[in-house]
Amino acid sequence: MLRCRANKKAGFGRALKINFPVLLGFLSGLFLLSGNALSKELSYEDILKTALANNQDLKFEEMKVKEAEARYCVQFGVILPQVDALLSYTHYGQDAGNGFETKPGIIGSSAEFYLAQLTLNQVIFKGGKDLALINSSYCAYLAEKQKLEQVKRDVIYSAKNAYFEFLRSLYSQSIQKELIRRLQEQLGISTLLYESGKISNIDVLKLKTKISSAEDSLISFDNLVKIRSLLLGQVLGLKEPVTIELKDPQIKEGLKITGISAAELINTSPKVNYAKYYYEKAKADLSSALGDEYPSLSLTANFNSADNKLFPVNTNYYIGLNLSFPVFHGGSIDAAGTAAEAVMRENEINYIQAQVNISIDYQSAEATFVNKSSLLKTSKKTLDLARETLTATELSYNTGKLSAMDLIDSGNVWFNAKLNYYYNIFDCLIAEAAVRNIYPDAFGGENKK
Repeated sequence: MLRCRANKKAGFGRALKINFPVLLGFLSGLFLLSGNALSKELSYEDILKTALANNQDLKFEEMKVKEAEARYCVQFGVILPQVDALLSYTHYGQDAGNGFETKPGIIGSSAEFYLAQLTLNQVIFKGGKDLALINSSYCAYLAEKQKLEQVKRDVIYSAKNAYFEFLRSLYSQSIQKELIRRLQEQLGISTLLYESGKISNIDVLKLKTKISSAEDSLISFDNLVKIRSLLLGQVLGLKEPVTIELKDPQIKEGLKITGISAAELINTSPKVNYAKYYYEKAKADLSSALGDEYPSLSLTANFNSADNKLFPVNTNYYIGLNLSFPVFHGGSIDAAGTAAEAVMRENEINYIQAQVNISIDYQSAEATFVNKSSLLKTSKKTLDLARETLTATELSYNTGKLSAMDLIDSGNVWFNAKLNYYYNIFDCLIAEAAVRNIYPDAFGGENKK
């Protein structure tokens, strides 16, 4: 993630050096290859809706859920009775010695043979294998639903993050323009003071130098805005850069995270539940593998009608039980059980680690939000003091009581204070989004957007 912050030690006219032309040209090329780069203004709500509507990972995961649900239905059908119907017609050639050869059991000689039959197959016992496979497919379905929920959260978080970073770049650009405007106003006053003999030409040259440096930095901020616009469009799945309205970032003062138990955090986490259901699936797969060691019992019934006429009248049926049990499979059944047990242990480890990770991630996100929030009040106070200092310095400079360096130093303090204040706001908004990504109800009844 690109950041463009002013160097506090170097002053307000110097920004982080980034090879913007190369990066901007690369990103622009990606969009131009797929369509014309047209500006499209979106609101915050539009951005979230567009991200959810266009994200390909989300669409892919929705298909995975449908696939898993269908596989569960397929597996469930295995334990139900299987009924098949067959209609058959056969024409036989002539044998020189015996005339027409027909199906055994059909009286008379004919070249035609017709058969109609219904067959019923029903599994009675397979050592619990089929039930285990049904449970396995259902767990896979539940796991994919959890993954879909996590993908939705990640899409929303990515859209929020890209939006706030774009807005941050717009504010940086706006603050830099305000700085240049102030410097140009002071340059005009400095020129008048120089012409009246109250100050030397050095003050005028210093202000011109500072303006030139600030204009160079503005170019960097302009390029950063374009890059952030392209990146936001990319996150939204659009073929053009996005423009948004420059408005004050909304953050609720005193927003606090509500208490949450470790059990609740774990139980409501899609990441943890995804690992949990795959652990349950692995246990079911192990039961299925062990089921191969047991005999299997099934029922088969058949009703048929066969004759040498179009509508057969010779009916018959049979019904029987089939018992099958393994005798020797070269150790493959035991090996399959060992492999399934290893997979179960692997998923158990993943499940345990997922619980640890979600706890650490949440505590980290919570600590980041608390830290960023605590800086808002002090940074706002610093900005107010810096603004008062700059105003007083400008008044004193206009009367010839202070030098250009005093004015520039005050400008440095004001610029860095304002930039820092708004950066803190966006850092806080991004930190809030990160907390909500892990636990949407972290802020109680507050708006979940």
